[in-house]
Order: sequence, then C-alpha cells, then structure tokens
Amino acid sequence: MNAKTLLQTFILCCQGGAIKRGEWVRKHNIFAECGENVRYQIRRIPLCPKLIKIGNNVNISSRASLVVHDATHLIYNCLPEKTKHLDEYANPIEIGDNVFIGVGVYIMGGVRVGSNVIIGAGAVVTKDLEDGGIYAGIPAKRIGNTEDFWKKRENMDCPSIKNNQNLTEEEIQACWEYYYQNKAKKIK
Repeated sequence: MNAKTLLQTFILCCQGGAIKRGEWVRKHNIFAECGENVRYQIRRIPLCPKLIKIGNNVNISSRASLVVHDATHLIYNCLPEKTKHLDEYANPIEIGDNVFIGVGVYIMGGVRVGSNVIIGAGAVVTKDLEDGGIYAGIPAKRIGNTEDFWKKRENMDCPSIKNNQNLTEEEIQACWEYYYQNKAKKIK
C-alpha cells in the first residue's frame, strides 16, 4: 500500500458510519465511479480503486473485498525454468444500481454485478451476476430473484428496529419474543 492510499484509508476509518464513508469515497473520487447513496461499511480502500465502478444505492457490507488484481505472477517469476517475466494481472469490477453486498463477500476482477442484486454473506463472485438476482455460495450461484424477496419481506410479520446502533428496550424485547415464538413453532 502506498503512502497516499494509507492516508486515505486512515481518513476513511475516521468517518462515522457507512453512509459517511460512502459520501467520503464519492467526494474524494476514490473509485473510477461512485454513485449516490452508497453505504461503504468497509474500513479500507482496495488496491487499484480506479478499476472499480459503483452504481447508485449500493451497500457494501463489512469485510467485503473487491479484488481487481492477481499476484500469482510473483511465484511464477521466481521459478528458475521460466524465461518470460509476467506482470501483475488486473481486471476491473463494475457494480450496478440497487445492490446489496453481504458481509465477507469477495468480488473478483473481471466481474460485472448487475442492478437489483443481493449477494449473500461469504459468497465468492467469480462471474457476472445478472440483474434482479439473489446470489450465494462459493462460487456464487443464483438462488432467487429480488422481486420475490421484496414481496416476501414486505409481508413479513416480524419485529423491526429503527436504528441498529441504538436499540430501544421495546425493540430488544420484541425481537426476543419473536425469536422464541419461532423456536417453539419448530419444536412442535
């Protein structure tokens, strides 16, 4: 990491919350493109950020990684029988609009994430993801569509919270009651 990126990462970490970090990376042109309403929960700037485009209304959860480069050339170049020198491989990433990237997701270079996409926690994205899909797994595979998900979510009868940083006692109690009610249903 060079000194500029190190300083930017330090300043990024000082931003209070995902919304402010998203505003900061957008304002300072960290990425090739960064749309409106980006929530950037990551506390570091990836290598080669100018090879990454982020659309509007995107949430990038904590511990997600946007990997645009491959360092395998380092091993290859040390092999005594190899006469050709390999440079580092790099390939951009493009993220569409209305995308949720879950905790610990890896998105590899050369990938386009379509619009209206949800990527489940821990997924490894090695190929393009089509618009309107829900993806999970290693490697990430389509497991559903966002239209069905939103309809189901709108009709869920479950407790909600207003601010995950400041839960009220009522919200905590409602969540625990809901949790135990659902456990009792599964036991029957």
